[in-house]
Amino acid sequence: MQFPKSPYFARRGGTLYQVITGPPEENGPLCRHRELREKAGLLEQAMDDTLLVMARMVEQKDPYTAGHQLRVSCLATDIALEMGWPPERCDLLRRAALIHDIGKIGIPGDLLTKPTVLTSLEMALIRTHAETGYQMVKDISFFTPLAEIIRQHHERMDGSGYPHGLAGDEILPEARVLAVADVFEAMTSHRPYRPAPGVEAALAELSRRSIYDAAPADALAILIWEKDYRIPTGRMGG
Repeated sequence: MQFPKSPYFARRGGTLYQVITGPPEENGPLCRHRELREKAGLLEQAMDDTLLVMARMVEQKDPYTAGHQLRVSCLATDIALEMGWPPERCDLLRRAALIHDIGKIGIPGDLLTKPTVLTSLEMALIRTHAETGYQMVKDISFFTPLAEIIRQHHERMDGSGYPHGLAGDEILPEARVLAVADVFEAMTSHRPYRPAPGVEAALAELSRRSIYDAAPADALAILIWEKDYRIPTGRMGG
């Protein structure tokens, strides 16, 4: 027997009742939960769109590395998935990786695209980008969880990295994964001042356990050698 949605009828214990409010699918907790999920999805999409705009801003300063942040983001996410991280944690890492070089916006473009080896002074200026990136996003509520990952992505397990010389467990796990993905992508891509060393050289570099976290480095090696992993080659859309 069919009843119109308004008024809404429900049967309980053989008795038919008229419900003054709308049916459960329109007014109940499931509906409210669905609406909240839809709003959260729209908010996350807006956040991702904003991150893409920020990533493209970096590419405008450094066209030679166009697509680097996107490729690192894909690599880092795939490494984290191989390590068994839950999707929510992988999403956090993906977003941080997508703008991990945002601090380069404050560095002169001719320095970023210099076709020769940098001087020590120039290298010191380049190295400010990790801290600058942190300062740029730390007070934006959507991006606050990403800020410390961005700041730490050049830290190294032995304390030889920058900007603060953190070591071992002082470094966030997300930043350790990002470091592996960043180094691998850089060493398998051409730069103005050198050809790409290649996959084997990159994995050999990452096997230096005193410098890089073994867990993400091993996960990447498994992807490459055992799972026929296709290395990301894309760049930002126009």
